[in-house]
Amino acid sequence: MMDAGAVDFMQPSVTKIGGIGPWMRVAREAAARGVAIMPHSLYFGAGLLATRHMAAALPGECMVELMYRDLAENPFAAALQPRDGGFVLPDGPGLGCEPDEGAVRRHLQTN
Repeated sequence: MMDAGAVDFMQPSVTKIGGIGPWMRVAREAAARGVAIMPHSLYFGAGLLATRHMAAALPGECMVELMYRDLAENPFAAALQPRDGGFVLPDGPGLGCEPDEGAVRRHLQTN
């Protein structure tokens, strides 16, 4: 699509394209062709955190989709709250933070 000049922006999805490496490859190829990146990120947890980190690694500004849902509980809620029209990334290892173990435990199902 990019080689044919058929797109103005690409919307790779980290959870559908095969992870961070393939997502960044699409972003690099888009940048080389002058095609904007606006990642597909209609996620609420780890996928959204990964997308935000990758968007922050790109030069310039990058819009990130945020689908509003009033979830009863999200183990990554503290790291995903928008602030002043943007977001602040957690800076720990991996995705920047650990999930709230209490939230995970409350929703575990065992057989």
